[in-house]
Amino acid sequence: MKAKVILFTLLIIVLNSCKTYIVPPENFKNQLSKVENQQQKTIYKAYDLDNLVVYDSKGNATILPNSPAIEMRVTQKNGKKNAFFFDTVFIENDTLKGEKSRILGLMNHVPFDQIAKIEVKEGLKTHYQRSDKFKVLKIDEKVERIKEDLGEFTEILNFPIDSIAISSSHSQNKHYAVANFKQSKTEVAFIFYKNNNNLIRILTREKSPINEEVSYINSFYVENNTIFYEKNFVTTNETKGSIKKDYAFYQFNKALEARVLKGVSLEIYKELEKMIN
Repeated sequence: MKAKVILFTLLIIVLNSCKTYIVPPENFKNQLSKVENQQQKTIYKAYDLDNLVVYDSKGNATILPNSPAIEMRVTQKNGKKNAFFFDTVFIENDTLKGEKSRILGLMNHVPFDQIAKIEVKEGLKTHYQRSDKFKVLKIDEKVERIKEDLGEFTEILNFPIDSIAISSSHSQNKHYAVANFKQSKTEVAFIFYKNNNNLIRILTREKSPINEEVSYINSFYVENNTIFYEKNFVTTNETKGSIKKDYAFYQFNKALEARVLKGVSLEIYKELEKMIN
């Protein structure tokens, strides 16, 4: 009897996790077209959405976080049905396109004006789809789209963090700051990337005092104002090397290693936000 109860509970969980939602076709198109930084506004990608607003059978709206686990089915006006993996879907020249097979890379193409209904459901997630590496990939995609946005340069003379002098520039999606650590006589550049006004990545760069072509880079990935993942490496204009092998040789400041810069970078970001807002 106990085993039956457990099996029934598991069945309910699985059914709930696969609940099907509806998105009206024009509503779906509008959600994709409003994503920031869509290239040239001619191709609208579902992958770039952070969340999708969907509706249950009673018309109640729900926010569904974007992930590779979302499956999508389109019903055409002639009754034909087409399946898609949601994160591969895009609209180009008024045609909905996307993969129906990840392994074979097979595509479906449906004229958008022939779509009668769009249904989505969240399937079972794999470990990769829940992992930090997937979130890092999503953040990197967003950062690539805003790297060229430099903003107007503004110098800040009196910065409230002791022994650090800051100059900065900012724009809607990016802050750039150069910090001079007076006591250690070290200069570190910080780039803060934002998406929908939320901090998503911090990059720090310290140039080697013996070779300006070589830099020590930290890339901190942020979710809910907390750093959840990091990459650290020594790099030149052409290559990446091992920190253990190159860090000491290029005489980078040991007092400003990654664990220290994590806290410093978040404090600098907070102060920049205060000054801008």
